[in-house]
Amino acid sequence: MLAVKNAFFSSFPIAVQKSLERHLHLREVKGGDEINIQGKNRNIYFPITAIASQSAIVGNGEGVFTQFLGSNKTIGLAFESPQYSIKFDQQWCCSGYAFEIPVQLFREFLASGQEISFRNLLGNITIRRLTNRLYCAEHHCAKQRLARLLLEALDVNQDNDLTGATHQKFADLLGTRRETVSSVIGKWQECGVLQATREKLIITNREELERAVCSCYEDTLKIDLDVRRYVSSLSWQLEKPRLVRTDLHQTPAHAPA
Repeated sequence: MLAVKNAFFSSFPIAVQKSLERHLHLREVKGGDEINIQGKNRNIYFPITAIASQSAIVGNGEGVFTQFLGSNKTIGLAFESPQYSIKFDQQWCCSGYAFEIPVQLFREFLASGQEISFRNLLGNITIRRLTNRLYCAEHHCAKQRLARLLLEALDVNQDNDLTGATHQKFADLLGTRRETVSSVIGKWQECGVLQATREKLIITNREELERAVCSCYEDTLKIDLDVRRYVSSLSWQLEKPRLVRTDLHQTPAHAPA
């Protein structure tokens, strides 16, 4: 059952999970690919092993990293905030597998009026995430913010290996210099907190990262919990949807069991 593999999906009532599963398609995605989050023909994803990143594009065109999206979240749901001149970008940052469903088909399962409520929630949550990230960048040092970033990456991953985690990628997400990231990672490696290769980090002492992280990390966990609580309270309609998938049960070769 997909609920075992994606924590966000498991927030849905059991009956909803079973109804949605009949319309899911397992897809292999590649790191670096953009995710379409605009228009009626886009898809919603429930990642299994793939990971994406989300950034807010503010009025001056700068991108501010807001969160990782992986096996405990969904991808493809994004909130546009014209009153604040904020748009959002989602991109696959780690290759892997994700289940997908057309957004229009997903909407067919939501009870009348729930979509507007869902939109309002996403708007509120997204602004909270962005405010939290901007506050963190202003008030906390690079070591604290890097510890937070690593913990957040672990939280959406299924193990302690962060493949494709280059120093430059973390520097870009933090808005700092690569040398700063390399210095912190080097010290952690000497202390046995992690093992680092050119494009892979293996976290060996999560507890040490939790001691180093700022309080903004706990705020992020509370935001995620609020989302799951809300999703579990949504109203659904389980009648057969009008839209029908034609590519069901197509499983890529070497897909995870």
